[in-house]
Amino acid sequence: MLTLWLSLGASAQLDVTKEPVKFWFFNPHIGIQFPGGDMKERFHNNAMVGFGVNHKTAGSWIFGLGWSYLFAENVRNEHQIIQNISTAEGNVIDKTGVFANIQFRQRGHYIHFNTGRLFQTRFGNPNSGVFVMATAGLLMHKIRIEVHEQTAPQLYGEYLKGYDRLSSGPGGSLYLGYMHVSDNKFVNFSIGAEYLYAATKSVRNYDFALMRKDDSVRDDRLFTIRFNWMIPVYARAAREFYY
Repeated sequence: MLTLWLSLGASAQLDVTKEPVKFWFFNPHIGIQFPGGDMKERFHNNAMVGFGVNHKTAGSWIFGLGWSYLFAENVRNEHQIIQNISTAEGNVIDKTGVFANIQFRQRGHYIHFNTGRLFQTRFGNPNSGVFVMATAGLLMHKIRIEVHEQTAPQLYGEYLKGYDRLSSGPGGSLYLGYMHVSDNKFVNFSIGAEYLYAATKSVRNYDFALMRKDDSVRDDRLFTIRFNWMIPVYARAAREFYY
């Protein structure tokens, strides 16, 4: 008699209320960030959105990778950025002879690997609890300068790179929060606070405001209040068939 074993999805899934289980989860996230160190001299508070892919083991360890997009609609000391091409009042005269309409915005990314541990509490099921996570990755940020209808050639094309202060460098963070995995598996999230530090440098060959290349190493810090929505993918129990 031939015995055939097939691993198929069974109707009964793993029960998260009884014991720690392993699963993959996607986690779109949002947050608000408060800058510190050199970041505070350049930027105001900013928003953050992103996405991650993680794996939770049966031993409550969590590994994964993620990406966050940083943005704000204004920056600090914007007139100092273009002081070499502006009037005493901080305006830039465009090619038509009038003041150019210029907007300064913050843009950035943080790409990282992460590892963490879930600690069970007396509240919730065995797959919920206090969540501690560390990340290591690359932080990038710049000042996005937008000129309405591109009327200022001083801030166009390659010239613009001399003013945007694009910087990048290695960074790491620590996150402390609470992870909730619902008994019915439909409402899953984590919320917490994160502290990020990065040592960044300008990647541009020339800074027009300094009239030289900026070789300084920046002390960039971000404190984040972060909410993560979790979309889990659970393994199903195997079912055997015999013929």
